[in-house]
Amino acid sequence: MYYSCRDDGLHRGGVALIFDRKINKSLMEWEPINHRIIIARINSIFANLTKAQCYAPTKDAADDEKGEFYSKLVQEVLTYNIPKHDITIVMGDLNAKVGSDNTGFEEYMGKQGLGVRNQNGKRFLEFCIGNNLVIGGTIFKHKDIHKETWNSQDGKTRNQINHAAINRRWRSSLVDVRAIRGGDIGSDHNLVLTKLRLKLKIKKKHQPPINTI
Repeated sequence: MYYSCRDDGLHRGGVALIFDRKINKSLMEWEPINHRIIIARINSIFANLTKAQCYAPTKDAADDEKGEFYSKLVQEVLTYNIPKHDITIVMGDLNAKVGSDNTGFEEYMGKQGLGVRNQNGKRFLEFCIGNNLVIGGTIFKHKDIHKETWNSQDGKTRNQINHAAINRRWRSSLVDVRAIRGGDIGSDHNLVLTKLRLKLKIKKKHQPPINTI
């Protein structure tokens, strides 16, 4: 497990990555950015994989907080540090409803999203357009129950706010994105399964993953 948490003593927020032994042998490096972003780079044969796990501010958060999150994501993850040839995936709880209407945005999302886009969804879509990413959960055809990633406590509201976005160059490597219901995880979120066509490559022996990218 690799995690990134707050440095002010408050016990909220935080993101983590958990790898099995096989993937861990291919882990090249990782970096805890802050309590909302953690990134890792994984060695593979054709192109290395850079994965950013995120926890975005909710729709009720202040605009400054939302702007700071996306600014940090762009500056620390997408602009300065990731090699251009890497497969790049930005995923996690983006707290964004992108909806199913992809008119004018066909290159960045499909028609298989759920519901209607909200303000956070507009911001996330603009982020994906600006960084040449495709929103994977809107591409693959599934029943609505396999698109719903969040359920309200009263069971009346279900949204698709967890996402996995991949750079357009490697869109064909993305096999599927769907919500998995019934996981015993003590959360109002459903697990989201993202399948990627990738052949891992074990890093050289005696080289533990370094804590930087």
